[in-house]
Amino acid sequence: MKHILPALLLLLPSLSRAQSPLTSGFFNYHLTDRYEILSDSMTTDFFTGIKPYRRDYVAAFASKLSVHKKVDSFNQNYLLLDNIIFANNSEQFSQKSILRYFYPNQRALFYV
Repeated sequence: MKHILPALLLLLPSLSRAQSPLTSGFFNYHLTDRYEILSDSMTTDFFTGIKPYRRDYVAAFASKLSVHKKVDSFNQNYLLLDNIIFANNSEQFSQKSILRYFYPNQRALFYV
């Protein structure tokens, strides 16, 4: 009994994390930094000096972007698809599932 409580206290911080930070390379960081510079204002969603970024903050930032060019639309779509679980309009990206668990999404083949 006296070993269970310390074990639970050690595991509690790791159980509260429900997301992984951005780890898919520097391209996501480059895009978020680029669009923050292009927006001419500091974002309140995350701080670009502190890495790794949280995925829910990047999804909120990407959904607020105003795109004017085709390449910007592609990059916004890339950021939203990479963080699809946290995107506000994730219904737009989801399609009918295959066998209830597999989705034909490029970024997320398997959803739980």
